Parts: sequence; structure tokens; C-alpha cells
Amino acid sequence: MSAASPQTAGQAQGGQSFTSAMSEAMFRRALVTLAATGATAATAYLIRKTRELWDEQAAPRIEQRGGLEAVTKDAFATATEFLGSAPTKVAESAPVSVVAEKVGELTDSGSDTEPEIQPVADTSDPEREAERRERRRRREARQRALKRSGAS
Repeated sequence: MSAASPQTAGQAQGGQSFTSAMSEAMFRRALVTLAATGATAATAYLIRKTRELWDEQAAPRIEQRGGLEAVTKDAFATATEFLGSAPTKVAESAPVSVVAEKVGELTDSGSDTEPEIQPVADTSDPEREAERRERRRRREARQRALKRSGAS
């Protein structure tokens, strides 16, 4: 009985020689590397072109229309007109009217300073206070149990 060479054994098992399998693996590795490099280059190109497009076209138009705040106000007014003419009267719904009031407050202020943040009024009732106390009690109990288990 003669011992089979590694090439012959490989051909018998998988139908490929050892060198053929190695060259296929090397080809795959090179292909993956090239694909990753191509994806990176494409991403860098798109980012660069997007930045150029913004600088050359979008930013000047926004500035011509009075800045980002004015563009936002115009877009909101257009959306309100569109939604106001809708049969469902979405513009009169509570969330939309709250946003409209906030945008109106921001744009009507006329100052260049940051808008003052109004604190939310505490509209708690006894049930909510009881729930808060219960959550606090459970949280403190968990923390005590954690301390006890860590000390042992």
C-alpha cells in the first residue's frame, strides 16, 4: 500500500486540488478587500459631493429666503394650509395646534437670543403621586437588596 500524496487525497475528497482551493480562497479574500475599498471610496465621494451641493445650492437658497427659521416657518405655513384644506381638519387637532403655537412663539419673538424654556406646570393628582411613591419605594428596596448581596 502506498500513501497517497496530499494533492491526490484532496482531489479524491472534494474534487479540487490543494493549490486550486488555496488560489480560490486568495481570490475571495482579494475580492472582499477590493469591494470594501470601493465602498469606502464611493462613500467618501458621495459625502464630498453632498457637501459641495449643500454649499453651492442649498445653503445660498436658504439664506436668500431669510435663513433656516424663515424656511421652517414657510414650510410649516404651507403644510398648515394643505392640512387645513383636508377634509379631516388635521390642522385643528391638538398636537398640530400646539406645534403651531410653539413655532409662532419662536418666530414672532423677533430676538436673536435663545427662546426661554418654560417649565411644565405640575398637573399631578393624588393617584400619580401615589404611583411615584410606590415606584420610589420599590427602587429603594432594589438598591438595598443590591447592597446586601454585594456585601456578602
